[in-house]
Formats: sequence, structure tokens, C-alpha cells
Amino acid sequence: MIIPRISRVLLALAALIGLASCGNDTAQEQRTEVFKQLVNGTVARSRKTEPPQVTVAQINQALATKAGPLALVTVESRKASALVIQIAQNGHYRTYATEQRQTLTFRGGMITSTRGLGGDLMSSEENALLSLVSRKSGGSAPYTMRFLTGEDVTATSQYTCAVSRDGTAPVKLGAINTVAQKMTAQCIGPDGSFSNTYLVDGAGDIVSTRQWLGTFTGYVAAQQLRK
Repeated sequence: MIIPRISRVLLALAALIGLASCGNDTAQEQRTEVFKQLVNGTVARSRKTEPPQVTVAQINQALATKAGPLALVTVESRKASALVIQIAQNGHYRTYATEQRQTLTFRGGMITSTRGLGGDLMSSEENALLSLVSRKSGGSAPYTMRFLTGEDVTATSQYTCAVSRDGTAPVKLGAINTVAQKMTAQCIGPDGSFSNTYLVDGAGDIVSTRQWLGTFTGYVAAQQLRK
């Protein structure tokens, strides 16, 4: 862990400075300056750690070396992205995983649950919402999300979503190259509101989505690279 390591450095250097106080002032000033430089350097290095980002080269390599469905996922609040590959399918539900075994389950391209992200979306009731989105139809739909709290308790949140058509947009990444219908879902409930965006291809599949997955994770974007 970064914090304990910094703490050990600070304690050790503080002890050295304490011993140096018995010597002359010049030696003490030199040791104090060394202390400041080391601490500043250690803290600076800890702050320079950048979130992982997926490059175009990595996407192309994955498409060339990995078989089956593949997607790019970005957790916006953490500014981190990862490639996920399909590892299981149960009826219409497809589960994708990162190399660290964090998983996201999709139905028709809509994220319906997660594991390993923290504050996970344990399950959802998305039938009505997905029906409107995949048919590219406006209307109102109920939407239920169940989140894992910090106390390991599953909390249920219920929303009403107003779904609307919002023009078209090109989707061109990986093996996906299409012009998709943009569908927007404005969802509101007792504990707040959010706005999800879905890009739906001609077959009614969501090929790109930006969804709110709870207060802990925030918005997650998922782009299909190969269906």
C-alpha cells in the first residue's frame, strides 16, 4: 500500500532528524533539507500514478488475438478503461470480464449487473426500459436497480425513466462500423436522478452505452468492439 510505505519513510527520516538535533546547526539544516526532498519526491511519485488507459494498438491486438465478443469499458469517475471479453452466457445475459476478473453482465448491450467494481449493481429489472430502447421507441418505463452498500446490504432503488429518440450517431471502433440511433433515458426516483444514453444499431442491439451504476461507481461507458 502507498500510504503505509510513505508513513514508514516519514517516521524513519523524522528519527534521523531527531538524532541530528544533538549535532551542529549546519548538519541539522542539511538533514532537514534531505528530509523535505525525500518526502516531496515520495509524495509526488505517489500522485503521478495514472489510471490505466486502453490504446488503439491494444484494441487491435486484442481483436487479432482474442476470439469472441469484446468490449471497451470506461469508469468515468476513475478515468480508467479496460478491455473486457465474454466469459459466459446465460440466455440473453452475457458476462464480460477484465483480466482482474471484474465483471459486467449485459443484456442486449445494456449493463444489468457488475461485480468487483465496488458498490456493485447486484441486479436490475430492465425489461420495460430495454424493450423501449431496443425498439427505438419513446415512452415511459419503470427501472429497478439493486446496489451493494458498504455494510454488505443490498439496497433497492426504483426509478421511472422517460425514453426519447435523440438523433443518430456514427459508431466506428474495432469491428463495429454503423450509424446508430441514439436513445436517451432520463430516470428519476426518490433518491435522485440520472441520464443514460444508448446507441442502438439496425438489429436493435445496443452497441455503445453510457449508464449510471450508482453513487460509488458513477457513470460507466461500454463500447462493443466485436459482437
